[in-house]
Amino acid sequence: MSRLSSGRTHLEDERSALFYEAVRIFELVEDVANELNIWVLKFLENVVADKADVEEISSALQIRPVLIESGDISRVRRPRLYWLSTPVAEEAGQRVSRGDMYDRIHLEAEVEPLVAFLKPGTEWPAGAAEEGLKFPTFTRAIPRKRPPPSPAGIGSADEPAKERWVEGAYRYPPYTYAEAYMVNENQLLRPLNASEREVLMGFPKGFTLALAKKAPTSEQEVQELEDARCSALGNSFHTNTVAALLDMAFCQMGLKKLIGAKQIVKRFLEGLVRPPEPAQTGGLVSDSEGEERLDRDDTCSVAGEALMSNMELASERFKTDEELLQADRRLSAKLVSAFIRRQEYRGSDVRLDLGSLYRPESFPRGSIDTGRWLWHAAQAYAFERAEHINVLELRALIQTFEWRLRSSNFSRRRALHLTDSMVALSVCVKGRSSARVLNRLLKRFAALQIAGGIYPVLGWVESEDNPADEPSRRYA
Repeated sequence: MSRLSSGRTHLEDERSALFYEAVRIFELVEDVANELNIWVLKFLENVVADKADVEEISSALQIRPVLIESGDISRVRRPRLYWLSTPVAEEAGQRVSRGDMYDRIHLEAEVEPLVAFLKPGTEWPAGAAEEGLKFPTFTRAIPRKRPPPSPAGIGSADEPAKERWVEGAYRYPPYTYAEAYMVNENQLLRPLNASEREVLMGFPKGFTLALAKKAPTSEQEVQELEDARCSALGNSFHTNTVAALLDMAFCQMGLKKLIGAKQIVKRFLEGLVRPPEPAQTGGLVSDSEGEERLDRDDTCSVAGEALMSNMELASERFKTDEELLQADRRLSAKLVSAFIRRQEYRGSDVRLDLGSLYRPESFPRGSIDTGRWLWHAAQAYAFERAEHINVLELRALIQTFEWRLRSSNFSRRRALHLTDSMVALSVCVKGRSSARVLNRLLKRFAALQIAGGIYPVLGWVESEDNPADEPSRRYA
């Protein structure tokens, strides 16, 4: 939806259309939060897009956005729209301009001194001469062999800027190569590097080096890492702007006192030259019993104070963790019982050479929805030798029941076991097979059932939904 894209397709683009998934998830989270009576803050950020797109987003969210420009508190511009379910424009102590589609919040703070972000020995002549000059919004670094169609700012770029654009493999829009936005290193003009951009975006220097899977060993790998770092920053939030925005929102919700953009930026810049101080507790203080509680004198919002009081009263009716755990266990057992009642107990004979069934009329079996339970890996191992896939599937199933019988908790129980192998399921349900190698394993399985007093109930699950599929591939 960015206006820098001449071929933008707005909310019809498959990437932009993910917004509707965000709306759906917001609603799910809000329903749960309301049911449990807990805090929820919906937050969404986007570029300043075309009017129709902004109005569509605002309508779907039922939230009026605010516009904040990082250039108010930084040497780099990044105007962005923010949709917050808790309005912050009225009581946050910030200057606000009213608009048609959104409100403009004006932040105030001292911008970064040049020495804070420039590489040692590097100068920014234009910025030194004009303190109010800002770098244009950082974009992704996309090296190309030929220029993109209708690049942004090509009409206003002068010839030296176009030459730098070509020399830079068309990585950034042409307007960013203007001399005013170039820094001087050893008498050569260049765009800002990744480390310099990190600081201007509110990150510590070297933060994006974590993108490197290994140390670069060639000039090409060095450049590829640089492009990856700059692309990540081009996709990122301006962190001090978002910190200031959430600071206002949490203050309005009564969760903490207002720190303010000035102090947020000041702390960040101080942290660049010395280790950060221990985290401040903000509006939290310790009482005589060592419990943290909210200091009501530190809150800044009457509405937030009232809301917190109501939530504290409601919290007295919350179930304990143990009560919730027991309820989950009972629900899990009821789900197993429900699926047991739906199982097909008839088996099928299997041809091992073809892996096909003699009784195809028993198909298709319905796949079980594994998303109804929480899963963890109990076993993951490699097979000792290569065998037919149907044999290995059956061995894995039997191994699971051997694992179950190590604990007396599993004896004298019905156990629902899922498999994505139709062959293993069919022969186990029937209890025998005409294939000798499978029949030997089935006899072993029967002995385990008798000795352990465990009654297996087998269900089929599609491989893509099988929670045991990932652990089985760790040794591939």
